[in-house]
Amino acid sequence: MGLLSFIVLILQRNFYIPDVTSLFWLVLVGLFGLVAQVSLTQAYQMAPASLISCYSYLQIVFCTLLGILLFREFPDLFTMFGIFLIFFGGYLNYKTKYISN
Repeated sequence: MGLLSFIVLILQRNFYIPDVTSLFWLVLVGLFGLVAQVSLTQAYQMAPASLISCYSYLQIVFCTLLGILLFREFPDLFTMFGIFLIFFGGYLNYKTKYISN
């Protein structure tokens, strides 16, 4: 699949090989992503999924903040309502599993 994607990029004639600095940052982002994914997989092995999923909801907060700070993308009312529903569902999941016991 990766080779097919590379061929499509070449055929579009807008692909260029990144310079050394960009390549460094791309590799660094890939390594951080690898470490994050391995850490998340180990966390799911060591603790119940319902407990870990509460912390994975923080991705929404950080992505929203990065969007605001880096790209000046402000969430609209529907996005904020969706975020609220996701957090509320996570809270209810946590409350029914851990607080009531």
